[in-house]
Amino acid sequence: MIKPCIKSGLIVACLLCYAVSFAQEPVFSYVEEARGITQQFQQTLKQELQAAIKTGGLKKAVDVCSLRAPEIAEKMAGETGWTIGRTSLKTRHQNNRPTAQEKAVLDEFVSRKSAGEDLAEMEWWQQQGTSIMYMKAIPMQGLCLSCHGITVETSLKNHIKELYPRDTAMGFKIGEIRGAFSLQKYIELANGQIVK
Repeated sequence: MIKPCIKSGLIVACLLCYAVSFAQEPVFSYVEEARGITQQFQQTLKQELQAAIKTGGLKKAVDVCSLRAPEIAEKMAGETGWTIGRTSLKTRHQNNRPTAQEKAVLDEFVSRKSAGEDLAEMEWWQQQGTSIMYMKAIPMQGLCLSCHGITVETSLKNHIKELYPRDTAMGFKIGEIRGAFSLQKYIELANGQIVK
């Protein structure tokens, strides 16, 4: 037989767990939304880069990355209400330098990778007052090595330096963290709770 005080404690604990779970549901719906947007952005950019390489080589791919990536992000932001960007500890474009919060998350990603976590699944999110912030790690892949790897062909390197005089985004190896997608959205609150 369960004593009344223990029984009451168990009921309260169950109710608290339910309340926490219920409160998290709207947050997770935003996270799912951010995951889908990130995947769409990544696929769209990759397709455009592959097409550029086929038609004009790596220099054209660099131009596409320079011009089209911000345009794709801006278009998707207008459609979804999320701010969408990319950042890294080693940036190519100075506008993509991480904020203090983004740098902390990138450093956390490095630690998590060192502990053996799969980069392809690595993500982070947090509700910050009236906004949701989401970040997803970008693993270094083969397609990116020509422009971001240890050995970058001289004329291509010169072309990159013309577009990005303060570029630091070279010297990567496959499987390292290239950077992260960083998304943020302002959310609707009602009585302090997220409305979704």
